Amino acid sequence: MIHVKPATSNQIAEIFDNNIFDGANAMIATDTETGEVVGHSKFSIIKGIFTIYDIVPAEKDIWLCDLISRATMNYAINRGIILCSLDKEAPKSAFLLLRYIENEQTDCINIIQLFTMCKNCSKGTKTLDN
Repeated sequence: MIHVKPATSNQIAEIFDNNIFDGANAMIATDTETGEVVGHSKFSIIKGIFTIYDIVPAEKDIWLCDLISRATMNYAINRGIILCSLDKEAPKSAFLLLRYIENEQTDCINIIQLFTMCKNCSKGTKTLDN
């Protein structure tokens, strides 16, 4: 089982080798059996703007990327932020595979829309209201 939670300042320093900027934060994914960190995201919330910089792993483990990405965006939603800005280093090809975005030129995700729409249903796009 995988547990995803916000990283402590010590974990952030360890993951990013103290090479972080002011306002950087991270979510870590940990294997509950071994305690090993198996993935992480790097993001910031600065002046009400939520930005994802990186998700590891991305294309190599799309399931884990989805889990970490959703946990990271849920962190923003819990703080009243509904838009996710994508940094140039964000894993856009993984987000395309996950159908978070329509094309690689997209630089913003509406988190509410992502969480309430089913783009992978055989019946087409649905919302929770349908």
